[in-house]
Formats: sequence, structure tokens, C-alpha cells
Amino acid sequence: MGSSKIGVFRKVEAQPEEQAQPSEAPKQDQKETETPQETTPSNVVDKQIAIDNALANAGLAQSDVSDLSCKLNSAKTEYTVVFQFGDTKNHITLDAHSGEVISSIIE
Repeated sequence: MGSSKIGVFRKVEAQPEEQAQPSEAPKQDQKETETPQETTPSNVVDKQIAIDNALANAGLAQSDVSDLSCKLNSAKTEYTVVFQFGDTKNHITLDAHSGEVISSIIE
């Protein structure tokens, strides 16, 4: 009888451990999978790169401008960087995949 109890005892211990490990593993995998998708849209340059390229195009540094904003359009194809330099407002559109300036408008 002692061996029967040990056999049953082992099954009871093994089942909770096996069930606990698989349920925890997918949660970790889901977090790792979701994080990169939230931070980096597919093949889009980093927002700071878009800002840096827009300012370089204007021959300015970030410390030279005010009211700086950078938005990625809903199609995730273009960034629009807007900033104030002196009395002028600048709108610079960049390709979101390459970071290249598409257009620059000064108001």
C-alpha cells in the first residue's frame, strides 16, 4: 500500500506543477510579442530620427526651435514634424520608412 500512496501522491504533485508552468509561459510570450508591436510600427523609422532629419533639413538644432511636434499619419507612411523658429512656423513631411524629407513648408 505504501507504494500505491506514493504513486498517487506523485501524480497529484506533478499535475499542478505541469499545469502552472504552461499557463505562465504563454503570458510571458504574449508580453514579449506585444511590446515590440506597440513601440515600433512595421518598418517605420524612430520618431526621434524623423525629428532629427526634419531639423537637419532646416539647418537647425532642437534647441533652436519651440512648439515641436511629430505625428505619424494613420496609414503609417509619413511623419509630419511641426515647429516654430522665430516668427515662422515650419511643417516638414518625411517618408516614415526611409526618414527622407518629402516636403517642407514655411508659414
